[in-house]
Amino acid sequence: QPVVYHFHPIAFVEGMKRVFGCCSSEWSLDYIMLMANSSDEDNVKLHFSGLNRSFLENGMDSCLKRVHFLAQVLHESGGLRYTREIGVLDSAYGGFPGRGLIQLTGKSNYVSYQEFCGEDVTSSEYCKQKLEQNPHASVSAGWFWNRGDLNSIASKNDFILVTAKINGGFNGYNDRLAYLKRGFQLSCSSLKGISNDYVFSQSGAYHIPIYCFAWGLWHDPGLSKSGCTKSREKAIEGYERFIALTDDNYDITNRYGVHKLSTFDSLQDEKGKVKIRAAAKKRINDLK
Repeated sequence: QPVVYHFHPIAFVEGMKRVFGCCSSEWSLDYIMLMANSSDEDNVKLHFSGLNRSFLENGMDSCLKRVHFLAQVLHESGGLRYTREIGVLDSAYGGFPGRGLIQLTGKSNYVSYQEFCGEDVTSSEYCKQKLEQNPHASVSAGWFWNRGDLNSIASKNDFILVTAKINGGFNGYNDRLAYLKRGFQLSCSSLKGISNDYVFSQSGAYHIPIYCFAWGLWHDPGLSKSGCTKSREKAIEGYERFIALTDDNYDITNRYGVHKLSTFDSLQDEKGKVKIRAAAKKRINDLK
């Protein structure tokens, strides 16, 4: 018997697992709609086939990889609403603005994806706009995911590092995590016993200096970075780990827009640059 979408959610999910098998080669439309939660049904239907193609063509052969991928895609696209970077002209980034469910940006990325998919997405505005449409909006996101070796990170259930690799920082961290937790709730027994409570010191991001600095910035209750629940303790943890991994020769400046934050005005040099190592030290002192 067909499964009726407006069953009680738990009964529906259990029925979906029996009928479709969420670790099978394709996921059902209704299953993706449940994980997408508040997304418009028409948008889910529009990208449904492309998402399944993306799974199959990019090595997402487990529920763990798929729920991590979808959690990021659903956040990046505003629940599958947006397939083009908002507020930029067609001429942005040399004529190659962000497109797709995980926005592909820049000519080199467009060209590399074109080589992967075997279809022209570079020679004209019409061709570029294919990346905004099914299936390329989804498949390009999967290609970007696979090329960045995010399958292996997702297989380790390292949500913190996946988010840092996708975003560069931790914008929308809470929203991404909410989608992921929903995916865990809906998925099959393969995810039973796998924790979705993530600890920074257990993440691969803990060993990458710039992500440690980002962890401090986004959790810092005295700064305006958004998307994370503010935490003095987590901010200090990130900053202190960043200091431990670097030395005074670390000369990266102005990352994450720190030079635009009034908190760091006193650290600007004559060219308006702020060394992020000095910024981390200042915030440790301020927070303590």
